[in-house]
Amino acid sequence: MSPSPPTALAPFAALAPQDPVSVIAPASGFDRPSFERGLAVLSARYRVGYGAGLFAKHRYLAGEDPRRLRELLDALADEDSRALFCARGGYGATRLLPHLTTATPPGPRKPLVGFSD
Repeated sequence: MSPSPPTALAPFAALAPQDPVSVIAPASGFDRPSFERGLAVLSARYRVGYGAGLFAKHRYLAGEDPRRLRELLDALADEDSRALFCARGGYGATRLLPHLTTATPPGPRKPLVGFSD
């Protein structure tokens, strides 16, 4: 028996001006001036929130794995946030994948926006 074809995901509703969004740091650390410039761009359109741990550092990562995982899960579960934006990409995000054990993320479905090299 051949596997079923993948089902198409329904598109996300467009974000509107002043929608609440979250910024998370699930991967590599980042410099504060670059973050502030990006935050200014996002804040011009959305209500941006982020946790106090966002600026943590652990070697080349934005904090230790448990901190970054908790931040990701909390942002996914946040009923108010309409989208998640990653402060920076990097290998550190892949270290979280084995810990994402639920079939569906907690909270309402929302886009996770980020990129890496």
